[in-house]
Amino acid sequence: AMTGNGGAGPNKPAITSLWILLSAVTFVIFMMVIVKPAMKWIVRRNSSAASTAVPEPYICLALAGVLASAFVTDLIGIHAIFGAFVFGLAIPKEEGDFAGELTEKIEDFACCLFLPLYFASSGLKTDVSKIRGGRDVGLLALAVAAACAGKVIGSFVVAVMCRFPARESLMIGVLMNTKGLVELIVLNIGKEKKVLSEGSFTILVIMAIFTTFITTPIVMALKTRRRSSASKDGLPAAVSGEHRLLACVHNSDDVPSVVNLVRLFRPAAAEPELYILHLLTEPPSPAVKFRPWRAGGGHDEIAAALRAHCGGATGAKILLATAASPSEINRAAAENGVEMIVLPFRGQWRAASRKVVTEAPPCIVAVIVDGGREISRVESVCVVFSGGPHDRAAVKLAGNMAARITVIRFRGETSGHITTSSTEKVIIFPTSTNSKKKIIHQERDERSIQEFIKRRENEPDQYKIIEKESSSSDDELLSEIGRNGAYDLMVIGKTTPRWWPVTEGPESELGRVGDLLVSIVQEGGFVSSLLVVQSQ
Repeated sequence: AMTGNGGAGPNKPAITSLWILLSAVTFVIFMMVIVKPAMKWIVRRNSSAASTAVPEPYICLALAGVLASAFVTDLIGIHAIFGAFVFGLAIPKEEGDFAGELTEKIEDFACCLFLPLYFASSGLKTDVSKIRGGRDVGLLALAVAAACAGKVIGSFVVAVMCRFPARESLMIGVLMNTKGLVELIVLNIGKEKKVLSEGSFTILVIMAIFTTFITTPIVMALKTRRRSSASKDGLPAAVSGEHRLLACVHNSDDVPSVVNLVRLFRPAAAEPELYILHLLTEPPSPAVKFRPWRAGGGHDEIAAALRAHCGGATGAKILLATAASPSEINRAAAENGVEMIVLPFRGQWRAASRKVVTEAPPCIVAVIVDGGREISRVESVCVVFSGGPHDRAAVKLAGNMAARITVIRFRGETSGHITTSSTEKVIIFPTSTNSKKKIIHQERDERSIQEFIKRRENEPDQYKIIEKESSSSDDELLSEIGRNGAYDLMVIGKTTPRWWPVTEGPESELGRVGDLLVSIVQEGGFVSSLLVVQSQ
């Protein structure tokens, strides 16, 4: 490059630095002005094609671009990672699925081969024996304290200013405190350039490892404490503040019910988040990964149904992913902190829905059953309340719906008896046991009703509570409510009332009451839609 003559020796470092800076700026401008529009053109061309899969030549072109950009920046005098990073910025993420498919193509190879090798190489360069004496241990403690304080306090303050709850703000700060691949790369560059000594390199590597290892237990402790304190009656935080729902869909026919159910909830201060999980028979990738949905992107049947049903005005932030097993559904719900899993009722998928309900879901689970009237314009909702955790979750959920709510509360006790026929045994459960556990549940039931009234107290004409004495004919009463069409939606808990006639055998994901009402729906005599709720 510009080496100058012998008389310019003292100015050579300054000229070289200026040359590197100008070359780097020119490289970035070239990438943003020339390469980025070219990549946009490639993505648009692929999006307009009939096939949704990105052709292999485009994938190879992108990978070749990464290598070429890394080579150019290394030639300039900047580390190769800078070139690869800038090329990544030039790949459009807002149009089509090119970026997502590119990630899926290379993530296994990079994560399973390259990353372990790089971490092993960094570990071999770390000499723990360089930390000797109290001075080095003190420097290590100071480095850890400074790193944690800077990230945690800074992120906490910003999150609080953005009106996040204090506990969530602290969780964000702890998560931001993790150190990863980029920091290790920077430390290795510093060691190669002799900027960091062996001792300093070792201290910073141990600091990165320590701050990363403490993240998971701290976040889990904060999350567990948040769950335990979310509600005094042991229920999870229902959809009352920040809406975060995970809806499972099998095909495009399930999309309208899911989106309309989200619209039914009152708008919260924060934009609601709807995680849509497309259930497949084969897993498309080893992990469930949600990607933001945009009105112009995506060409599969679910994205097309979203565009057709709601265009761009969903009123929620929508993220899409695919899954194949109930365990993936529950794991995705736990990882994303959702308040409710929504499952459509489909006969051929009942086995999967039953597993989701029975495999210890991390939140409320609601099963939608479309009756003769779909969940499109819900104006009146009936909540059946006979007590128990599932019914408490149902009434808490309904309390935040933008509709007229009628709570039918069944009270009273019946003397139980057992009758036997030639085909089955029918049991009527008694309710006269005066145990401490029963008293506690009754107190929680009463508290949930009072909380519902308090939540709706500003609109007394929009709710009504009807109390009825329980009897053996209540199943006929509920059936009649669904048949006469007085309510657009019936919300019931999975709880089986003690006075309900029950046949022996395993309980389904809908509960005994839900099974009865669904059987009427399938016969075509049920007008209202049905939402069956199971608490955490």
